Amino acid sequence: MKKILAIAAVVMAAVFIAAFANYKASHVSMNTIKSKSEIGVLGMFRCGSDAVCMDSSAESSLQTKSAKELLAELDELGKKNGEVLLQCHPITQSIGRMLYKKLSEEKKNIGDVFQQCDHTCHSGCFHGAMERVFFSDAIGIPHVTSDALREKVPTVCEDFDYGAHGNIRFQCLHGLGHAILFFADYNLRESLKICDLLSSQWDQGSCYGGTFMENIHAINKSKRYLTDSPHFPCNVVEENYQDDCYIMQTTRMLELGLSYEGAAKECENAGDYRNMCMQSLGRDASNDVRTNKSAVICTSLSTETDKQYCITGLVYALSDNSWDGRYAFPYCDSLPHGYGEFCYKTTISYLLNSLYISKTNITNSCKVHSSYPACEKLVNN
Repeated sequence: MKKILAIAAVVMAAVFIAAFANYKASHVSMNTIKSKSEIGVLGMFRCGSDAVCMDSSAESSLQTKSAKELLAELDELGKKNGEVLLQCHPITQSIGRMLYKKLSEEKKNIGDVFQQCDHTCHSGCFHGAMERVFFSDAIGIPHVTSDALREKVPTVCEDFDYGAHGNIRFQCLHGLGHAILFFADYNLRESLKICDLLSSQWDQGSCYGGTFMENIHAINKSKRYLTDSPHFPCNVVEENYQDDCYIMQTTRMLELGLSYEGAAKECENAGDYRNMCMQSLGRDASNDVRTNKSAVICTSLSTETDKQYCITGLVYALSDNSWDGRYAFPYCDSLPHGYGEFCYKTTISYLLNSLYISKTNITNSCKVHSSYPACEKLVNN
C-alpha cells in the first residue's frame, strides 16, 4: 500500500503535465483573452498560462459559485473540448488556491478547504490549496524562509488520517512537496531534506513526489535542477529518493525530445529503478488515451515485466483522473489478447484499495464503460 500511494503522489497530479508541457499559447484560439476579470471556468481557461490572471478569475468566480460547482463545470467543459482537458489541472489548482484564501479569511482551516475540493482532474484543487497554506493574504507570492518551512511542515497535514482517508492525507503531502520546493527557491536537495522532517516513510515519499514533480514543471524553467541527461537528477540524489524520482522521470525524458520508444530504452538503463521508470512511461502515455489517441507503447516493450509496469502506470493515471473506469476500462478493452485481464484486475484493485471507490460504484462503471464480460465479477471477487 505504501508503494502504491507513493507512486500515486506523482500520478495523481502529474499526468496533465506531459500534455501541458507541449501546450502552446497559440492553442488558446477560442480563448483569446477578452477580459482578465472574466469569471467562470471558461474565463480561467482563457487566461492560458497566466497564473495571476487565472487566480483573479477564480477568486471572482468563488464569490458567486462554490468550488464544487466550478469543478463540475470544468468537468463538463473538458468532455466537450480537448484543449480544456489538457489545461484542467492548473485550473483546478487555481480554484484550490483561491478557495483556501477565501476560507482562511473566514477563519477556517485546511480541513474545511479539503471538504469543498474534489478529485476532478487529478485532484488539483487539493494541490492548489496546499500551495496557499504558506500564504493566504493576496494574489502574489511573498518570501517564506527556510526556518518557517521547517517549522510548519511537520504538522500541516496532521489533520488527515491514514486508512480510508489516506488519499486525502496524501493529496495534502503531495501538494506540500510542490510548495516546499517553490518556497525553497527550487533548491531540490534542501527541499527533500525538509520532506524528511515528516513523521513516517509514507509521508516523506508522498512529499518527495510533489517535490520532484515541481522540479520538472516549474513555471520559471531557469530555476529547475536539471541537465540534458535523461536520468538527472535521479542518478545523483541519495538512494532513498530515487524511487520517487524515477516514477516521474519519463516526463523529463519526453521534454528532452525522446520518443516513447527512446524513453523506454533509457528506462532499460535505470538499473534497480527500471520498473518505476516503466510505470512512469505508462503514466505519460495515458494522455493519449484521454485525448482519444491510441497508446500502444506498453504492449510493444521488450519484456513482460516492462509491459505490466507500463500498463499499471497508465491505468493508475486514467483512474486518478476520473475516479471511475470511464478511461481505464475502454483502454483495457483495446489491449491485445492476454493483457486485458491483467489490466482490469490492476484497475479494479486500484479503485478499490487505493482510491476507496465502493464496489457498487465500480460495478456501475463496468456496466457503463466496459465491454469485458468478467468486469463485474472481478469487482466482487
